[in-house]
Amino acid sequence: MGHENENKVSAPKSRKADWVISILAGMIVLLIILLISCRNKETGEGSIEVTENSSTESNSQENSEESLQETKQESRSEAEESVESSVTEEQTADSDLEPVQEESTHEHVWQDITEVIHHEAEYETIHHAEVGHYEAVVVQQAWDEEVTEEVTSRHDICKGCGLDMTEAGFSQSDISNHMMQHALADEKDGHYTETRTSIITSTVHHDAVTEQRWVVDEAAYDEQVLVKEAWDETIISGQRCTVCGSTK
Repeated sequence: MGHENENKVSAPKSRKADWVISILAGMIVLLIILLISCRNKETGEGSIEVTENSSTESNSQENSEESLQETKQESRSEAEESVESSVTEEQTADSDLEPVQEESTHEHVWQDITEVIHHEAEYETIHHAEVGHYEAVVVQQAWDEEVTEEVTSRHDICKGCGLDMTEAGFSQSDISNHMMQHALADEKDGHYTETRTSIITSTVHHDAVTEQRWVVDEAAYDEQVLVKEAWDETIISGQRCTVCGSTK
């Protein structure tokens, strides 16, 4: 990984230095071509006018040579300065990369990176049904009712004495004996039946009215029962180099 970082940093700067040198070399070549072209032109004009002014041609040629020499010298100086600048930049880049090289070439000492995860307590809900019982609940209280009714009854009446033998509680045997006594006494015997209607008032007792109803002794409720206590878990989420701080 360190060598990859070094290559990523030095590659752009090396390309920049090559680009600068190429431009400068092209400029130098162009200047030389221009100077040669100017010299040829001046030489041609001098050959045409050689008969007119030889001293002027000689001076022009000397000036051209001096200009060419000066131009070459300036181009050479600029090229040297450009090369020196490129070398200086490369040296600066190398000096900047030295710590990266030192850092990238060491042996990693990995240390675990830990993280604490909190787990909440776990509960279980237990439902408790209500508790109760059935008991008799009075719906209507007991009460007494006065009842009046019309009663029709038959009464056996003695013809001799007018005795109400039914009211006296005579049985059929008693009625026959009573008739016999009147006959032996030579009295009028026999009996007749008489229908009588009477009004009877009676008290009718009514018991209380009850029904079975559910009575709650303890209401239903939900209980939270602890299943597992809350706890913290320490996990390893990665590793960090104790030398350079790199992580993985």
